[in-house]
Amino acid sequence: MAELRKARGLTVRQLADQMTEAGVKLLPSAVTSLEQGKRRATAEEVLALAYLLRVNPNRILFSERAGIEGIKITPTVSTTQHRAWAWADGSWHLDSQYEPGTPSAEAYADFRQHIRPIEQRLVSEHPAVRAARRMLSRVEAMVGALHQAVRPEWDLAGILGDEPADEMTRSMARLKDEVQDLLVQWSRIIKKGPAGGND
Repeated sequence: MAELRKARGLTVRQLADQMTEAGVKLLPSAVTSLEQGKRRATAEEVLALAYLLRVNPNRILFSERAGIEGIKITPTVSTTQHRAWAWADGSWHLDSQYEPGTPSAEAYADFRQHIRPIEQRLVSEHPAVRAARRMLSRVEAMVGALHQAVRPEWDLAGILGDEPADEMTRSMARLKDEVQDLLVQWSRIIKKGPAGGND
């Protein structure tokens, strides 16, 4: 957290003062204790710190690096920073949350079913949105293939030079952006429904 505070140009006292102004009293000594890992933040403090430091709550809870270092989820449950980040952002569940022997696919489906607001779940499960995501995934794979296969072949040939490869890469990137934009638009349309509505 200290890196975040410094990146925002704040001293310990300034951050403590801003916390108090936001309605969550936190002494400078408490800020230092949080930064040194000597004190655990309350849920209220995590939300206020994330708001003031312009990040999401996950960044307050976990370190900047998602490596293999251990982290305690509870006093008796530990995992790696990498798995903790995936769990916190909804990318994957923690195996220890489920009974031993539970198939990963079953556990993941259950996990995903309950971590988003119902409106987001309805949108993400719509066939049109799923189709757009599959299309975007294929576009991303094609863009990656240009860098790994097509461009090196052209460079080695020394005939066409960089310009055609660069142009194809840019075209694929634009297509990827357009598909992503289409996905967002479809999500908004589906959320509003045929009769319209509010965002």
